[in-house]
Amino acid sequence: MTDPEILPLAADKATRRTWRTVLVLTALAVLLVMSLLYAGRRVIAREALTGWLRSQGVESEVTFSTFGPGGFTGTLRIGPAANPDLTAQVAEVRYGLTGWWAGKPFGATVTSVRLVRPVIKGRWTEGHLSLGELDPLIATLRKRPPRPDARQPRIVVEDARLRLDTDYGPLLARASAQLDNGRLLRLDAAFAPATLTGHDRSVRLGPGELHLVTVGDQVASALETTVRDLRLGQVAVQEAVIRLTARTAYPD
Repeated sequence: MTDPEILPLAADKATRRTWRTVLVLTALAVLLVMSLLYAGRRVIAREALTGWLRSQGVESEVTFSTFGPGGFTGTLRIGPAANPDLTAQVAEVRYGLTGWWAGKPFGATVTSVRLVRPVIKGRWTEGHLSLGELDPLIATLRKRPPRPDARQPRIVVEDARLRLDTDYGPLLARASAQLDNGRLLRLDAAFAPATLTGHDRSVRLGPGELHLVTVGDQVASALETTVRDLRLGQVAVQEAVIRLTARTAYPD
C-alpha cells in the first residue's frame, strides 16, 4: 500500500523533470534557430536590404563577403543588370549598434561607408540631373533629413568611374572623394577628352583636372583643361588652356 505522503513528492519530482525537459528542449531549439540565423546571416541581410530597396522602387543586387555586428563588406549593384546606374566592386559599411543601454531604440548607426572603383551613370537634361534608379531613393532620403544632433557617416570613394550623358554628348571622368559629417573634405577628378555639340555651337575638350580641398571653413579649388576647338556662333577658339584657382567660403 502506497504512503499518501509519498504521492505528492513523486508527482512534484515528475513535474520538475518534465519542466527541465521542456526547458532543455526549448534552449536547444533557440540555439538551433540562432545557429541557423547566424549561418544564413548574409542571405538574410541581403534579402532585407534588397527588399527595402525594392520597396523604394529601386532594382538592386547585393552580395556579402563579410558580415558581422560591426559592419559588412560586399558588392553592390543598383539598376537593371544589363545597364546598372551604380556598381561597386567593394562596398564597405561600418556601423554601431544602439539600444536601451544608450537610451535609444534598438537599431544601427552607420559610421563609415567606403566604395572602391564604383561606376556611376547619370543624365543631365534641360538643367535636370537624373541618376536613374537612384532618383526615388534620393527623393525618399530628402524627405527624411538627418537629425541636427546626429553625426553623418564618413564616406570615402576611391577611383570612381563617372559617366554623364547630356543633350550635347557624354562626359567621362575618374574621381576620388572624401566626406565627413556631410562636408566634402577632398575631391580629385580627371576628365577624359570630350566633344559636345549643339545648335550653332560645339566644343572639343582635351583632358582636364579638378581638385577641391576643404580647409577649415574655406574651399580651395583648382581647374585645368584644354579647349581644342570652340565654335559659338561667330566666335571660334582653338588650342586654349584654361587654368582657374579659387578660395571661397564653404557653402552652407
